[in-house]
Amino acid sequence: SWAAADSKTNYTPNYEEPSNYRTGETTAAVKILVDRNTDLVIGAHMLGPEYSELVNVLALAMKLGLTTQQLKTATAAYPSVGTDLSSML
Repeated sequence: SWAAADSKTNYTPNYEEPSNYRTGETTAAVKILVDRNTDLVIGAHMLGPEYSELVNVLALAMKLGLTTQQLKTATAAYPSVGTDLSSML
């Protein structure tokens, strides 16, 4: 059960992330839930411009069983919000 998972929450008010800073965005936030034992993403809440790109990446990571360490090594096109993902994890 996901509710019983030993998880950590990474919460970031993301208006200072490089992609948001570059565009002048002042409203953005991300909460990513990670299982402490497996380092797998088990959930996420995202509010911000173009964050649908990141939601899709995290959904695929959950489906494929990728760890946050594996996600941090992924290369994203610049400039895009995908480049902010490693700092959110």
